[in-house]
Amino acid sequence: MIGGFFFCFALSVLAAAPGADEFDGWNRFSEYVAVADGTRLAIDYFRPTRAGELHEQPLPVVWRFTPYGRYLNPIDPANPHALPSGGAGLNSPGALEALLRSGYVVAVADVRGYGASFGVSETWLGPKQAEDARDITDWLAAHSWTTDKVGMMGLSYLGSVQYMAASRASPHLKAIFAAMAQVDHYETFMLNGIYRPDLAPAWGQLRAALDFPGAETVRGSVAAVEADTDRSQIQQAALAHRHNRDLGQQMARLAFRDSIDPDTGRRWHVENSAWNYLDQVEESGVAIYHWAGWWDTYCKGQILAFNYLSNPQKLHIGPYFHTEHFGIDIYREAVRWFDHWLKGRDNGISREPAVRYFIAGEDPAAGWRQADNWPPPGIEDSVLHLSSGSLLAHQASPVPGTDDLKVDFTVTLGGYLDRNNGVFRQAACADRTEADPVCFDHSGYPDLARSYDARSLSYTTAPLSQDLRVLGQPVATFWISSSTDDADIYVVLEEVDEEGFSRFVTDNALRASHRAIGESPFATKGVPWISNLKKDAAGLPGTPVRVALDLKPVGNLFEQGHRIRLTIAGADAANDHVAGPDSTQVLSLHRGGPYDSHLTLPYLALEPEGQAAW
Repeated sequence: MIGGFFFCFALSVLAAAPGADEFDGWNRFSEYVAVADGTRLAIDYFRPTRAGELHEQPLPVVWRFTPYGRYLNPIDPANPHALPSGGAGLNSPGALEALLRSGYVVAVADVRGYGASFGVSETWLGPKQAEDARDITDWLAAHSWTTDKVGMMGLSYLGSVQYMAASRASPHLKAIFAAMAQVDHYETFMLNGIYRPDLAPAWGQLRAALDFPGAETVRGSVAAVEADTDRSQIQQAALAHRHNRDLGQQMARLAFRDSIDPDTGRRWHVENSAWNYLDQVEESGVAIYHWAGWWDTYCKGQILAFNYLSNPQKLHIGPYFHTEHFGIDIYREAVRWFDHWLKGRDNGISREPAVRYFIAGEDPAAGWRQADNWPPPGIEDSVLHLSSGSLLAHQASPVPGTDDLKVDFTVTLGGYLDRNNGVFRQAACADRTEADPVCFDHSGYPDLARSYDARSLSYTTAPLSQDLRVLGQPVATFWISSSTDDADIYVVLEEVDEEGFSRFVTDNALRASHRAIGESPFATKGVPWISNLKKDAAGLPGTPVRVALDLKPVGNLFEQGHRIRLTIAGADAANDHVAGPDSTQVLSLHRGGPYDSHLTLPYLALEPEGQAAW
């Protein structure tokens, strides 16, 4: 996917394959596969060789389903069997090579309406892709050189489509490895009512390069299938792509989770969300490896899915932005996962604790922890109250007070797409197994003290008397009123060091009219579920209203001597907002007395040796 989380085109250097055995190479094949409704989808598959000869005995298959081009031009005449050259992490050629050398057939297919595939894309990602994935899985399992066991892998869109595939699973689909993947379609495009303006334009620019090939090959465009020597078929496919829906036009009109698309009458946020089909995913019995990152927008959904499902599962959460995977060899981990579920090897992976996570700020060599469930044992809540003097304190004030903010419409944390991709630290941390130790230490954001905090409402604790390991989803509960009948609210949790440097830890945002708490389709472990349903929307009445906003999940070590800060802004220049930049808006935060505005922090209360953590 693109969008804050989603550009996955960064080039990747081929890694040495883990556990390489007698498979020393591969041959590439390319053709069209007709799915159930007759639409032809382009697929490339790679079969292992031994001593230069094609391996003819059945092998299991692992494949990827992509809108980013299964294979890009140019095709090297001297090496027509080369692997696809683009992609990060599980979308990279390194992941394919690791599996090929370990005795798997691998494949990559273009999603309907994209690349060289025929058909039309009605929407971002939904049930139609799930049905197509089922048909391709069946097709792959039907050959003499494959077994009846198939897996899927991939990152971002390529991870998200796996959750959908498991909801309509082929009986041959036995295991998936979904990295940084969407569970809630609404959260891909909306921050609780605030439309993300960066995703759709970036997606549109990408589509222009990939989906409309002409009579001549162009560097970076999608390759035709092998038999399409005159490029007539890929040009026919491109004609159908002209009817793809405009993503920005479609999603900008769907402000609520249950909004109806006026052109189709469909509730796309519901239909395209894997959470709506988790019972079917569970019935499939597909083994699921969830790979997540604290600073990736999909972390919350993947944790909720893990907690809901009883399938064979693993959950890995690292100090990652989108596409990152350092600290653990993700290629080796994928081979281990598929070796167990597709080859039946007892390699111990099913007996390991189901959850592995890293608390940012820990020692890279010793900071990985394991647990059987999420949240891990020993988590308790600490409540910090917003108080006079811009303080966060353990005791609530009995005296009510108000802090007014004249909203600064130029304040911003930066574009959401860039932030979610961690562009400010990519040189040190992106797409690698070994990374700079700083990648384990913190998010890498620039100092927020002057550029953000000073132009917003900030509340800060005294220096901590000992280390505090925050682990889970903080919740900011506050009472607000506004001079306008609606307001955008951006909330950031930060760590402030002894020098006053204020570091981003986690955040979330909402439009105040979307503040209603509803019934979650998941067990949320006490975290409020903002419904985002149209029937629940309510403007601001001019008197204080209570807002409970769950911040994104995080694992962070707040060091002794550092301070905890909660900052509330009324705008973000990189996102849409209710009032224009020439408007005057005053946002009032009410605290103390009947207006107990506070921050709830889940923290690790006991260390393994039984010592109190705070």
